[in-house]
This record gives sequence, C-alpha cells and structure tokens, in this order.
Amino acid sequence: MTNDYYKNLPKKRMGAGAIFLNEKDEILIVKPSYKDFWSMAGGVVEKNESPKDACIREVKEEIGINLKEAKLTTVRLIPKR
Repeated sequence: MTNDYYKNLPKKRMGAGAIFLNEKDEILIVKPSYKDFWSMAGGVVEKNESPKDACIREVKEEIGINLKEAKLTTVRLIPKR
C-alpha cells in the first residue's frame, strides 16, 4: 500500500469486521484483490460512522451479505499502551 493510502485514512484509526461461522465452525475469510493477505470481511471506519455501521457497509461491499437486520455481537479491542 502506498503512503497516500495511509495519509487519506480517517484520523480516528478504527476498523470493523465480521467473523462468520458455519455449522461446522469453519470461519469465512476473504482475499481482497487490493491486499496481499487473507482477512475477515471488514475495513476502515469512516469519519462520522459508527463501528457497527462500518461493519455492515464493509461486509455488504466485500461479500454482498446485508447485515442490517442481523443480530450482531460487538467485541471491542483496545491495545495496551
């Protein structure tokens, strides 16, 4: 990724994503064309967007699943300083 990408990120530096498990407890991961690695569906929280709304938007954009009516469980990770 280029330096321009990082310069244009929102200043609050938050991301949101979703973990999907099937009936066999297998995890859904995605391989976006713009990344060199596999990850969960999700991405950057935009300015004036909640993490929940970002998660819903990113999942819809990346894998076409609409989570608006889904029951979501939130996990908040705070890095140690």
